[in-house]
Amino acid sequence: MDRYETRKVELKTLSPICIKGMEIEKYAYNFVRKDEYTAYAIDSDKLGLYLYEKTKNLSLIDILISNMEKKIKDETKNDFSIEKFLSDNKMYDYKNNKISEKELIAKGVFKSVVNTPLGGSFIRNGFGKPFIPGSSIKGVLRTAVMYKFAKNYKQQGHNNPVKKFIEEISDKLKEFKKLSQKKERENGKKEFSKEIQNYIFQDEEMNLSPHCDFFRYINVKDTPEVSGVKKQKAVVVYLEKSSILQVNPRENEVDLTNKVGRIVPFGGAGFKVECMGNQYSFANKADKEYREKKANHEGKNILIKKMGSNKISEFDFIDKEADTTIIGGNQQNEKFKARYKTDKSNNPLSMDIETFTGVTNFYISIDKKSLSEVKNIPFSNINELFDVVNEFSKDLWSYEKKMFEATTNEDLNLTSTREFYKQVQPNKFRIGWGTGFLGMTINLLFDDEQQVALRNILFNKEGYGFPAPKTRRLIYSSNEPTLPLGWVNFTLLNEK
Repeated sequence: MDRYETRKVELKTLSPICIKGMEIEKYAYNFVRKDEYTAYAIDSDKLGLYLYEKTKNLSLIDILISNMEKKIKDETKNDFSIEKFLSDNKMYDYKNNKISEKELIAKGVFKSVVNTPLGGSFIRNGFGKPFIPGSSIKGVLRTAVMYKFAKNYKQQGHNNPVKKFIEEISDKLKEFKKLSQKKERENGKKEFSKEIQNYIFQDEEMNLSPHCDFFRYINVKDTPEVSGVKKQKAVVVYLEKSSILQVNPRENEVDLTNKVGRIVPFGGAGFKVECMGNQYSFANKADKEYREKKANHEGKNILIKKMGSNKISEFDFIDKEADTTIIGGNQQNEKFKARYKTDKSNNPLSMDIETFTGVTNFYISIDKKSLSEVKNIPFSNINELFDVVNEFSKDLWSYEKKMFEATTNEDLNLTSTREFYKQVQPNKFRIGWGTGFLGMTINLLFDDEQQVALRNILFNKEGYGFPAPKTRRLIYSSNEPTLPLGWVNFTLLNEK
């Protein structure tokens, strides 16, 4: 057996894709824009010498340091910009004044060029040409493998770390919710997202490291430069249940029609209903009747009829197994309405993005010998790896198809999006901006209530209801939302 396997993979877009590069704001302060797609990295020492030579004194250096210190004092140091400093002092402005550009390059102040596209621009290489990075493709492969691992472990009869992680997700979220400081919550979120990756990719090692991650045995090359990149508009579409939760400010009561909850034990002989990640008690008049039922129905599903701010008035026990229409693992008879996210003038809020439609390719190599030494890995060659990718993509496609089929045309026309998902498209995956939370995580494996709790707690979206995620980004054409973003077809070509 050859140690290495290399294949060429052809990509053909099924819908427009947008791969954004890292914007200049995401870098440190010492970058200055060169054009819409690239920026100069600054040599701070040579900048100091350049400023001194300009004035033969420390005046400009003092202004630079003063501006920086003020931002640090105001705790807005990320807003500090050498680009703004140069512009304010009439030395360099990439839009209006590039007279000093050659001088700044010659003096070594502008030391190199990095890719930092503006807004919705497509990522470009150092020559300003658009391409699809191998790292973006590898990210898709990694998510699919993580999904496969977790799905297999979840379905196993015996206990394992991944299965335990998924089953205890509600408790983990409650612990996270207790974190009050912003820094604590950010650190907690990072640890939360790392934990399952540690179990899957590093054989339960708790220190995430590229030197232990078995995905280091997979190498994905960038695509060649792609042509046909063009500007399009994308809109944000909100999906809401047709029976939107309406709160009466006087009675503080919410109607919950056809919302599924679950009986859970609480406080010895007591019990509550868990719904959308929260637990609710019952109105006093119903306590006795439901307490009598509790012994035989703990853990059973119920259909909630009416709920106050923290109490449930009525419910019926239901047979969850009888319903076969599933979205996100829960019973789903509901319909949804779609509406635009709008601007101050109530017009659809749109964003200009650069998209690619067409055909390109990339090379992938795997170290089969090293991978064979990793236990329980769900693939041993490139064909099997892309089978894993296809399985995840099939589940994601099915989820999105059912979601849009359950969405009415009351507020806007989604016919084009529905027709897109009616296609039978084998060998596909989703990549780039607009892919959404479900396309970049294993959240499809969680039920509706867990998805909502994950979104609400991790991203401070308390009060947001089902579905989670609640928004979809769609291409906007002829005054209507049309295609989703990021779907491509793949074909494995020759071995190298």
